Amino acid sequence: MKLFRLACGLFFLCLSANASAVSYSGLYVFGNSLSDSGNMINTLRAYGANPDPDGVYYDGRSSNGPNYVDLLAAELGLDSTPSTAGGTNYAYNAARMTYHPLGTGFYGVDEQIQLYLGSNGGSADADGLYLVWGGTNDLLDLAIGLGNGTVNPDDLSALLYGIASDLTGQITILANAGAQNIVVFNEPSLALSPEAQLYPALLPLLDLLTQNFNSLLDDMLNHLSGPTLYRIDAYSLFADMATNPQNYGLTNTTDACYTGDYKELTGGGSVCASPDEYLFWDGIHPSAAAHVYIAEAVLAQVAIPEPAPLGLLFTGLAILGLRRRQIGKKACISSRVSQPAVLLSASAPLPA
Repeated sequence: MKLFRLACGLFFLCLSANASAVSYSGLYVFGNSLSDSGNMINTLRAYGANPDPDGVYYDGRSSNGPNYVDLLAAELGLDSTPSTAGGTNYAYNAARMTYHPLGTGFYGVDEQIQLYLGSNGGSADADGLYLVWGGTNDLLDLAIGLGNGTVNPDDLSALLYGIASDLTGQITILANAGAQNIVVFNEPSLALSPEAQLYPALLPLLDLLTQNFNSLLDDMLNHLSGPTLYRIDAYSLFADMATNPQNYGLTNTTDACYTGDYKELTGGGSVCASPDEYLFWDGIHPSAAAHVYIAEAVLAQVAIPEPAPLGLLFTGLAILGLRRRQIGKKACISSRVSQPAVLLSASAPLPA
């Protein structure tokens, strides 16, 4: 326990020293279930619904613990409160780029950004940090459409281009409104999720869809100028977690820890004995353990400008003889997050 506390101390000493070198006035978040800190659940309850009756999801998140937004906010001394509770996290579970399938009261990514700008006189906080992660559900819709015949394969390239263009367009809108620091994510492979594993014949297609989208997005972002773009390679991060789970303290990268209803949140199912060792919490959403590494990837860009302190951290952990540095960091960073305001996935199942 003493070694564990010392490891935590080293980790936060290094992070805090660097985080103080970069100061942001606020955290503004736009996206889907990966980023939502409670908007979906708050809105559903406002409409009289009772989602997640068994309480297996964590306080408005689509996971079993704080998501990467919560962790990032805690480290930067900022707030991850959802917009439905007066905060600046506008992300909604199940959001598509240009709409939300549940209609009125629920918002797609473009609508989220318009809500924010509309509440701020059309201007973006120039000193804020902006997180934009969208396109996941749009890609899932394409995969489903290809499977059930509602999407013509001949239209696929144009549709992928449209999703990437929508995302780049929203980043441009933020930049034109004054945003100076924008974090943008590419997509993890759709083929990695436990739900995707049910359709082995589709795995190559799902991965190819993801790679093509990421390539288009990357090319479009290369042509943007103005704000500082922090580009997070979620595809490579998740691929590495799936391929080298031992480096992340994970033992299961293919199954869902929670086996109940994660689409309508009606409950049922069971929870695995070791959630912190699973890459996925449910059929499509990452576990709280995985969110730690997403947060770490963002922090490495937005809060740690110098590599030396991280080197000192790793040296310190090596001296301590800790076999799995990630587990120590995961426990420490999670302990820094206060219990905030669970989350529904409205994604349809993949086609047979």
